[in-house]
Amino acid sequence: MADRATRTRERLLARVLRDLVRTERFEHPADVKEALKARCAQLHIPYDAAIVGRACDIVGLHERPRTRVRPPDRAPVFWRVTREEAAQVWAQWTKGIR
Repeated sequence: MADRATRTRERLLARVLRDLVRTERFEHPADVKEALKARCAQLHIPYDAAIVGRACDIVGLHERPRTRVRPPDRAPVFWRVTREEAAQVWAQWTKGIR
């Protein structure tokens, strides 16, 4: 049985995944998982393959995949981050770990 923190993270990833499926369009079912991983990285949510798979199970994507072609006007947005900004974010993020 998974511990409480793992179950909470699974539910959090399921909520993020529901939002992705509702707002984005995907060409292949594998793109959904990759988009979830990218969104988790963007939001600084720790994940692994097992939790991503369980989040897909919670949402029910394995039974009814929602694959649609992404329209050109909904292309992903990437921000440029300088090395110094990345170092500051990393220092803040890892401050509580040490």
